[in-house]
Amino acid sequence: MKKSNTILIDEITGNKIPCSISSLNGKIYIKFKGYGDCSSKDGYGEPIVIDYFNDTLKVLVWSDINKEDPTFSINLEGAKESNRKL
Repeated sequence: MKKSNTILIDEITGNKIPCSISSLNGKIYIKFKGYGDCSSKDGYGEPIVIDYFNDTLKVLVWSDINKEDPTFSINLEGAKESNRKL
């Protein structure tokens, strides 16, 4: 597993949240301190996953820690540069 740590900074308050980005089995996982998902122990959950499956790039988001399935599945195919209208 490859892992990178960074810090998100609120531009208004200056508050900071530690963040880690890791990749495993072709997926990218994003974790924030104090945030998680339904099935992971505190401190281990990743509420955002980027998945490339069947030639489709998606962002999966668990915005409700009490829900087992992602609350949002965002298909990024419409964001392809080849779809840009001039």
